[in-house]
Amino acid sequence: DDDDDDDEAGNTEAAVAPDDDSAGTARAVVAFELATDDGTSNDDGQVLVLRAAFSPKSVARLRDLVNGSGLGDCDASVLCGHVGHAATPAGRVDRRAFGGVLDAFATSPSRAAPHAPLLHYLYGAFVRDEQLGADAAEVAAGLSLLCAGSKSAKLAVAWELFDGDKWDGALSRRGLWRYLRSFLAVLLAVASLPDGEDDVADIVVDVVDDADDAAVALAATIFEETGCDDLIAFDDFADWYTEGGFRVASWLELLDLTKWVL
Repeated sequence: DDDDDDDEAGNTEAAVAPDDDSAGTARAVVAFELATDDGTSNDDGQVLVLRAAFSPKSVARLRDLVNGSGLGDCDASVLCGHVGHAATPAGRVDRRAFGGVLDAFATSPSRAAPHAPLLHYLYGAFVRDEQLGADAAEVAAGLSLLCAGSKSAKLAVAWELFDGDKWDGALSRRGLWRYLRSFLAVLLAVASLPDGEDDVADIVVDVVDDADDAAVALAATIFEETGCDDLIAFDDFADWYTEGGFRVASWLELLDLTKWVL
């Protein structure tokens, strides 16, 4: 959905819980809830789309991916540069070009091979049509989760991918929605991996609609609470988060992998 929606969002909550295998199923160690406008409300009247939870196995998979793919050894800006160079003039990157980006970070083919299926699974979180490929800016921003660096650094680098040259560092409503959706798509894709399936090559990721709904709702809330009209600067977004937005979008803290993966 490319429309600029003005739907209201409820709260996003994140929680960290201890591991618990006593019931035969690993308990989530990280979880968060996402608000949307699908008409479903909880007891407090807040509208929720889903609860995303990361099991110990999901966290372990992500840790192996970060440490083994080579992405965890570079800053987000380096990944964004490689994806940008691989993109078409229309700003798209297909699966073959994405594979070339991954090769640039692999220290050796033998080290990269075990991680390629999971990385291609995450790439699928951005794809609606395989022939069209994925939006390069969204792929780069979303996969910056796997890179080294702080939450703030990743957010700042990704912001530049969506402002282009038109708005002098500010994002439109649609730009903010795409920005937020990029991070959500990867987080939801990781959370969606079934614990009982070790081979992810044949798993189809289906988080596009959920990421869309949640990002549209959150972007509308941010514009409303900051008082911005049609454009928002990064400093406005950062101030919103610091002054209370962290209660609504606490999942952004997950961009700092040292807090839950490494």
